[in-house]
Amino acid sequence: MKPFNPEILKKTISNLLSNRERLKDKFHTQMEGKVDPIEVKAFDDLLMEKIMKIINANLSNPKLNVEMLGEGVGFSRVHIHRKLKELTGQSARDFIRTIRLEQAKKLLAQKKLTISQVSDAVGFVSLSHFSASFKEYYGITPKDYTESETE
Repeated sequence: MKPFNPEILKKTISNLLSNRERLKDKFHTQMEGKVDPIEVKAFDDLLMEKIMKIINANLSNPKLNVEMLGEGVGFSRVHIHRKLKELTGQSARDFIRTIRLEQAKKLLAQKKLTISQVSDAVGFVSLSHFSASFKEYYGITPKDYTESETE
């Protein structure tokens, strides 16, 4: 109402603003405990998860190749090759072969399967190609590796 005292108006405004600040702080502290943290993965991590899932699902398929891998993740053959080269330092073909050989090594260490069965299980068409690839990668033949694991 008129006439008004400017000091009373300033105090009223100050009180309203301080009450708003206190309410804001109160609700902010209450929200902190109730908000679930969000976990965000980088694009490269998600891509590698997809690639590994496709390779592991098709490990025994001898037709698993760069094109199949690219189709599975929605990339062209060239793009998947470049991305894997950037992330792993290997070409897509070499990366698939490396995964196959690492899985073969694990299977051979278990000694439940023959070398031929392991070769088939990891998607090699011929036993001789498997043995040559294994020896090139690990520096030891699959037969020598299984014999060294028994000792």
